[in-house]
Amino acid sequence: MLSTERVYEYLDSVFFGDVILVENESPYGTALMTHLIAEYGRKRGVPVYVDDILDSLHVVREHLRFLGIDEDFSGVSVIKTGGVKSIGNVVARIGIESDAARYLNQHREALKEAAPGERYIHITLGIERLFAFFESKREFYMMTGAIKERLGDESHVSFYILNKSVVSALRTNPIPELEEIATTVVRIRLRNKRHALVFAKGPTLRIVDGDMIAYLDGSAR
Repeated sequence: MLSTERVYEYLDSVFFGDVILVENESPYGTALMTHLIAEYGRKRGVPVYVDDILDSLHVVREHLRFLGIDEDFSGVSVIKTGGVKSIGNVVARIGIESDAARYLNQHREALKEAAPGERYIHITLGIERLFAFFESKREFYMMTGAIKERLGDESHVSFYILNKSVVSALRTNPIPELEEIATTVVRIRLRNKRHALVFAKGPTLRIVDGDMIAYLDGSAR
């Protein structure tokens, strides 16, 4: 079976209302995972929305281009926070506010206006940059509280894709809190010089930490 098909099988198994934390520990894992989810949405007819924080989607597109993958995200609806590079179909723009509460309220309103009437896939890119910007304990728990709000909301399934090395260097590392909130935690690691998607936490006791779902780059038997 092609590795891409294995990823699709995994995506077919997730539930609307799930919060899935994707911890990237590899060179191009964020780009590959974002591309595969966007492609999955196109093929399954499920709308895809991306929270693009501080030009994270631009970095993803350029990394894909470097890997020889042609992806312009033209069919993806994008809510853009800060930054200057408009990638995909930008449906809302939010400035970086000095106050987390004001930013989160603006984000809720933007998503409410932009979201479709049908179920959708929601990808958040660059949330580690928001945690770096909103550094106080109060703002930290406001941010994690906003993620908790999505848990169980069956209008969408949420993917938070973050760079683990960047997050781990923050004054307050949000990973333990995010892992507790998430219904599923997967990690992207290099195995045999390839980007492998592996389980860290799942909805069944049969899942063992380190069990591989698939390679994200190329095919595997």
